[in-house]
Amino acid sequence: MKIKESLTVKDKHSNKYPYLVVRMMSAVYQIQPLPLKLYLEDEGKMVSFIVEYSKKKDKRMCLVTSPSRGIYVEPNGSIKIMKNIPSGGMIIE
Repeated sequence: MKIKESLTVKDKHSNKYPYLVVRMMSAVYQIQPLPLKLYLEDEGKMVSFIVEYSKKKDKRMCLVTSPSRGIYVEPNGSIKIMKNIPSGGMIIE
C-alpha cells in the first residue's frame, strides 16, 4: 500500500465520473474508478453493489457521480445523497 502524501481526495477529482471513495480510516482514503457504462445502464444496481461492498469491507464509501453529487454509503447499509463530495484527507493506493 503506497501513501500519496502530497495528494488529497480533492486533488484527485477529475471529470472522470463515477468513482468510488473508500474511507480506510479517519482522513485516509482510497479512490477506485468505476465503469461508466455500468453506471449509465443502471445507477440502482451500482449503488446496490456498493452497499454490499461497504458491508463486506466494513468501510464507509461514497459514490461520486459529479462535482456536486455524492451517494454516501455506510457499512450498516444506510444511504445518503449529498450535494457535497469528499475532499481533504490523504490518498493511499
